[in-house]
Amino acid sequence: MAGIVNIRVAQRADVPELYRLEQLCFETERFSRRQISYLVSRSKGEFLVLTENSNIAGFMILLVRRSSLGVRIYSLAVSPEYRGNQYAKQLISKAGQVATNLGKSFLHLEVSQANFSAIQLYQQLGFQITGIRERYYKDGSDAWLMRLGVNPSKPS
Repeated sequence: MAGIVNIRVAQRADVPELYRLEQLCFETERFSRRQISYLVSRSKGEFLVLTENSNIAGFMILLVRRSSLGVRIYSLAVSPEYRGNQYAKQLISKAGQVATNLGKSFLHLEVSQANFSAIQLYQQLGFQITGIRERYYKDGSDAWLMRLGVNPSKPS
């Protein structure tokens, strides 16, 4: 059973745990500690952490460009020990709130065509496949482009 859950902005003190989680959750395409530190402090997005009882259980990196109508989910991870608690869903819901607050009309992301569980989750949450990015990953594999409308008053 889940404890006290909170979603907050990442802080510099979180970097070692975020790096550990990055290594745990991703086999390839991992961020370095330096990249995570940069993303935590960057001004063009939000690095959010989900905590359970003050322990970091997951994170999400959002990138925001003024010229875009959408918010990009750059990375999303939930520690294996915390999976099954709807934490990815909570993080994506928070991303939708962020996008709406910024006046954006959709969330978008890239996901490996081989990551069936992530694709299934995104589709259950309403994301639609909008295209393909060929040879997107370092190993030459393709990515699905996916989008979710979040603000019905704005065009997507």
